[in-house]
Amino acid sequence: MSDANAYFADPARLQAASQQIGQVSDLAQKMLQNFLGSLGDTDGWEGENDTFAKSVRPNEVRERETTTETTGAVVKAIVAISTGTTDNATSILTTQASNTDAIQQQAGSSSSSSNSGRR
Repeated sequence: MSDANAYFADPARLQAASQQIGQVSDLAQKMLQNFLGSLGDTDGWEGENDTFAKSVRPNEVRERETTTETTGAVVKAIVAISTGTTDNATSILTTQASNTDAIQQQAGSSSSSSNSGRR
């Protein structure tokens, strides 16, 4: 097989990338929690029962809900990317280790069988 058709994976780089993506995922989740926690600080800014409050409040509620849903969806996507990348890296590393072990076992059995007839 030529090198042009070969697939190479650097375990150290895969693990480092998975850790970095995991950190991005953790940060995104913290940002969402911070955002949701700070929503209450601005609740009621439009007033209570005057005409301005009555005209603005429905749109304000809709915007808060939409923003919360969108932010939650983005965080879920980041978490899914992180999980998928980590799973893929684990799969690559496991396959790489299994293949290396199989090659070593085959090499060991080939050398012992070729030496078995000699004294």
